[in-house]
Amino acid sequence: MRGLLGTSIIWGAVGAAIGAVMFVARYRPWTLGAIHWGRTLTLLGAFLGGGALWGSVCGLAFGLVLWRAGRSRRFQHLSAPQLMLWGALGGAAFPVLLYTPVVLLRGAYGSIPFFGMLACISALVGAACGGAVFALAKRAPTSIGDQAMFGAPPLGRDVAMPIETRDRVR
Repeated sequence: MRGLLGTSIIWGAVGAAIGAVMFVARYRPWTLGAIHWGRTLTLLGAFLGGGALWGSVCGLAFGLVLWRAGRSRRFQHLSAPQLMLWGALGGAAFPVLLYTPVVLLRGAYGSIPFFGMLACISALVGAACGGAVFALAKRAPTSIGDQAMFGAPPLGRDVAMPIETRDRVR
């Protein structure tokens, strides 16, 4: 559960950053006058919140796919293309589940290319996030021996103990 929550938060932050970039690209806030700052901040909040919601739901979907598909495998047996594929599935899951009922129930078949483009972009961002998750997880220490790289003494060594104390303990 902690991993699902962490994945959702990280992907939500990525989604919020993408929302901020989309806001800046769409509205160019530096060209707006001082009168419109209240509306500008409201729109920025909507883009940040929408991006964070989108990213966190896609991150939750990725975490669920990873949890289910990678359940019987150890991390050493996973590869970057697998996590990128699962990230693409997680990234595309939210837009597909969100827009399919809209298209089917309202008969908005003309909007399928637009919704398909959103799902593809979300899948590409999901694949990039899945690859980043793999790269970060690969760098994490996996055993006690790996902790020596990070400044922790190997298990069974009393490196931090003064010589006099070590001699008395033995």
